[in-house]
Amino acid sequence: MLGTERNDGRCRAVGDSGPAGSTELEYFTEVLCRIFEDLLDVPDVEPDEDFFELGGHSLLVARLTGRVKAELGVELLLQDVFEAPTVQELALRVRDAEQRGLRPGRVARSAGAVPVSPAQRRLWLLDRFAPGGSAYNLSYAVRLTGELRLDALTSALYSLVARHEILRTRVDAGADGEPVQIVDPVGRVPLVVGDATEETLRASLADAAREGFDLCVDRPLRAHVFRVAPDEHVLLLQLHHIACDGWSMEPLLRDLSDAYNAWLTDCPPAQPPLPVQYADFALWQRAQLHDDDGPTDLHATQAAYWKKALEGLPAQLGLPGIRHTGPLSAEAGSVPFFIEPELHARIRELALAERCTVFMVLQAALAVLFTRSGCGEDIPVGAPVSGRSDVAFDDLVGCFVNTLVLRTDTSGDPTFRDLLGRVRKTDLEAFRHQDIPFDLVVEAVAPHRSPERTRSSP
Repeated sequence: MLGTERNDGRCRAVGDSGPAGSTELEYFTEVLCRIFEDLLDVPDVEPDEDFFELGGHSLLVARLTGRVKAELGVELLLQDVFEAPTVQELALRVRDAEQRGLRPGRVARSAGAVPVSPAQRRLWLLDRFAPGGSAYNLSYAVRLTGELRLDALTSALYSLVARHEILRTRVDAGADGEPVQIVDPVGRVPLVVGDATEETLRASLADAAREGFDLCVDRPLRAHVFRVAPDEHVLLLQLHHIACDGWSMEPLLRDLSDAYNAWLTDCPPAQPPLPVQYADFALWQRAQLHDDDGPTDLHATQAAYWKKALEGLPAQLGLPGIRHTGPLSAEAGSVPFFIEPELHARIRELALAERCTVFMVLQAALAVLFTRSGCGEDIPVGAPVSGRSDVAFDDLVGCFVNTLVLRTDTSGDPTFRDLLGRVRKTDLEAFRHQDIPFDLVVEAVAPHRSPERTRSSP
């Protein structure tokens, strides 16, 4: 028995498979109600309520399955959540799920360097082609109003790198030429302080953000403070992607804020220790994919899936108005657009009706647009996924992100709902096989490569 029976009138038994089965099912239901409430920030979830109707989306599906694995010891598939999105349906899936998969934990490390993760290796190799470039810099600027205590901020940055090893980790070639992680002792983060006006601020931020990193020498975090007025400052955090991804910014900023507020009272932050560090993740992921006998069953199965799924993939989409004349530059831009609330509501309504996500609806719409623009009927797009397959990684700073190739077949003039069914089926299969890193997928598929098209990245 996983726990004692509790029935507070809110989470009730949802099935009857005998006294023991009923009690177990009640326990699963109660835990799932609580997980739904935590993830979706809603009170008093009932067993018949739907994850997606309560506001769930594809990123939260991954967090839901991670929480279930951590708290109940079973591994649900992402597809389980789409097919059984209510608490009571999912409780049945939990009851029937196999206990499988090795939970990550602290790994005993030998003295010296630690192997890099596949995502880090990709970025290190790209950096070897253009050392010290800024293409993979991640910068985050935040405006601070009121008095700024630079001594407290300096101490908070020190606490941040003490808490997250990856922020004091360099990457260099090991004895065999392969990159390794070198975790340095805790030390102060250089804090550059300067003056700026509202007119010069944007240019000053851009200049600082373009400063490159020497991955072999530099730690992957820098901080700048621009004083705009006595009570107005802008803090710029500059990181290299090899140590950070988009998800990382939430725990990083939260931990920095908590540490700063603590040091304002001259007290070290009272933060609970992290269950694992990024180096533990890299070693765990390596063990998932390779053992003493070579590639694991997980590696072989997922590589075989992607080799078949991407067979005959078009080399490129003939987008109208796009002409490639040479190697791509690192310069990029953004095009903002706005979706009206009424349209968003209709998209979400369609997603709920078809048991899919808003992302899948937009992916199907993009495939239709490309096909009607003359790009053919086989539309592959690259989509980032968090790569955080266990709740132990949720609060870590690091580069976990992976890339999936999502292929849409628009042939046969399907209705949009039919096309959405194809997208849903393809995406769920892709999500089931997301554990293998993108570079290993590329090795398995062995596509033709060209410097005139987008390079692979995490």
